[in-house]
Amino acid sequence: MANKTAKSTDEIQQLLDERRKILQWLDRLNMAGADTPSDVRERVRSDYESRLASVADELKGFTEELQETLATHQAQQAELADAQSAAEARMAEAKLRHAVGEFPESKWNDIHSDILSELVSVREELKTAEEEIGRLEEVLNMVQAPSVPSPPPLPPRVEPAPAPPPASSRSSGSHERFDELAFLKSVSEDERQGPAASRAHGPEKVAHEPMRSVRVSQEQPAIPELHDDGRDSSAGPKKTLKCGECGVMNFPTEWYCERCGAELAAL
Repeated sequence: MANKTAKSTDEIQQLLDERRKILQWLDRLNMAGADTPSDVRERVRSDYESRLASVADELKGFTEELQETLATHQAQQAELADAQSAAEARMAEAKLRHAVGEFPESKWNDIHSDILSELVSVREELKTAEEEIGRLEEVLNMVQAPSVPSPPPLPPRVEPAPAPPPASSRSSGSHERFDELAFLKSVSEDERQGPAASRAHGPEKVAHEPMRSVRVSQEQPAIPELHDDGRDSSAGPKKTLKCGECGVMNFPTEWYCERCGAELAAL
C-alpha cells in the first residue's frame, strides 16, 4: 500500500510539474517571437492548450490522492506556523533577559543567532507549504469543476421596421397655404386706405365682391368758383356726400373720403 501511495505521489508531482511548465510557456508566448506570423503563433498556442488539457484529464484520475496530499500540506502548514510562533516568543524572551542584564553580550549573541537561524528556516518551509497548498487547491478546483455547457447561439438580430413618415396636419387639396407676404402687404395698405371688407374676419381668404379701386388725390382740391346764388360755376356733379369723420364734402360716387380715407355712408 505504501509503495502504491508513493508511486501515486510521484506521478502527481510529475503531472503538476508538467502543468506548471506548460503554463509558463503560455505566459511567455505572448512576449516571445514578436516577428512570428500570427498563424504560427496560434498553432503553438493550440498545441500548449491541448497538452494542458491532457494533463488535467490525467490529474482527474488522482482526485483522491490530490485531496490527501492537500490535507498533508495543510497539517504541515499548521505545525510550521506553531514552530514560528514559538521561535518568535523565545526571541522576545531572550531579548528581554539581555535588556535587564541577565544575559551578557556574548551569550545574547549566541542565543540571538540560534533563534534567528531557526526562524529563517521555519519561515522558508512555511512559505513553500503555502505555495504548494495554493497550487493543489487550484488543481482540485479545476478537476472537480463541473463541465459548463456551451451557451446556445444567439438568435439573429431583427432590425426594426422604419417608422412611417408623420401625416401632414394639412392636406394641400383641402386648404390653401396662408400667404404671409400678401397678408403683410394688405395690412400696410389698410394703414393708408382703411380696412377692406374682404379682411373683416382675419387673415383667412373669404370670397367677396372685388372692391373698386379708388385713386385718392394727394393734391389740394381747387376752390370752385361760385355764382351769386351759391351754385358752383363748373359743370359736372356736385359734392353732396359729407364725411362723418372729418366733415369734408365728397362726390356721391366716392366710397372713401378723399381727405381722411374713412368709409363714406351712402345717403
